[in-house]
Amino acid sequence: MKKRLAPTALLAVSTLMLLSACTPDAAETPAPTTSSTSAAPSPTVSPTPTVASPSPSPTSTLTPEQEAAQAAAVEYFRALNAVRSDPDADFQQVANITTGTHTAAEAELLNDYRSKGIVQVGQNTYTYKGVGPVVEAGGVRSVEVHVCSDSTNSDLVGADGESVLDPNRLRFVDFRLDVIEVGNSWRINGGQSEAADSC
Repeated sequence: MKKRLAPTALLAVSTLMLLSACTPDAAETPAPTTSSTSAAPSPTVSPTPTVASPSPSPTSTLTPEQEAAQAAAVEYFRALNAVRSDPDADFQQVANITTGTHTAAEAELLNDYRSKGIVQVGQNTYTYKGVGPVVEAGGVRSVEVHVCSDSTNSDLVGADGESVLDPNRLRFVDFRLDVIEVGNSWRINGGQSEAADSC
């Protein structure tokens, strides 16, 4: 079931960290094998080295606006991770990448965490699954960024070092972030989330 994600829920559900990029493995060249079934001596032949030609770099199919929206999502998760992991980190880095109402809700939640001595330990990983088209409505341009978070290796702990989260909480959550253009930048404006079996 999809839920409209209130700004507070967006922050509370995700323990946040930078995206770990995945790249395909390089092609492997098998090592040459030799056979010695003949009793007669044979001349030694040095194998000719095989030089693998580099694979062409993937060409992005995203428009500059879509790339900017995805970069905003990456920065958003980085900033949230930073302020939740370090009680002294400046919240302004979150404010710089979010919109007013969303910013206020996240500031309120973070202040609540800090007043209770709650900090993030470990890290979430994020899989970026897609970027929607640029849509304009009411003079505002927006892009939906689809991200899956995995909180298997992260937690929120109190001052006593004990987890404050439900041990049966969801570990995988699909986010569909609403990223809007504000002046010359793109910012997170909320979004929707739903539980997922995996990323």
